[in-house]
Amino acid sequence: TNGYQNPDSPQQVKALREAGIKVGLYMFLTPADSASSQAQFFLGMAQALGGSDLPLAIDSETAGPSWPALANDMVALAMQIESEPSVVRCPLAIFYVNLNFYRNLAGFPWGRMVWLADPNPGAPHEPCLVLQSAPRPEGGFSSIDPDVFLGTEEQWSAFISAGAAPVGPVPKPTPAPPQPVPPAPLPTPSP
Repeated sequence: TNGYQNPDSPQQVKALREAGIKVGLYMFLTPADSASSQAQFFLGMAQALGGSDLPLAIDSETAGPSWPALANDMVALAMQIESEPSVVRCPLAIFYVNLNFYRNLAGFPWGRMVWLADPNPGAPHEPCLVLQSAPRPEGGFSSIDPDVFLGTEEQWSAFISAGAAPVGPVPKPTPAPPQPVPPAPLPTPSP
């Protein structure tokens, strides 16, 4: 979102790096601002923080004027940020969405990783690399949004290695697919 940065982020990032912990950056996409202006705002903040060691997490929870418009904004923002390897050292962004977004964005996730917020993790869910709102190991659910990495140890190592492919070969980032053209109306029978 343009105009907001966690005021504690410089101190948090510094403390994490001093402790030897990799830092990942997160941004919230809003349809109220252009994808390009949000990417520029984020890139400026990320550069000031020393970049992101992990894939950038792009959170989208506001549908905006339409699903196709949101899809175009998400992909445009991700591709603009991914083209700045000095700021985001991992090859692809990870999209953070809920099931409603996952199922309404045509062609999602467009060759990228998914961090899925699923309020019912016991049920079958869409394919994802990270699942949020997972049950606690001792049973029940937690109110602190725990996350579970669903990949292998090799995928985890790749995920946390700057510049490494997160899951298998690096998919080529692509724009959102065009929305299907509605079929022409059927001719009206003549009397």
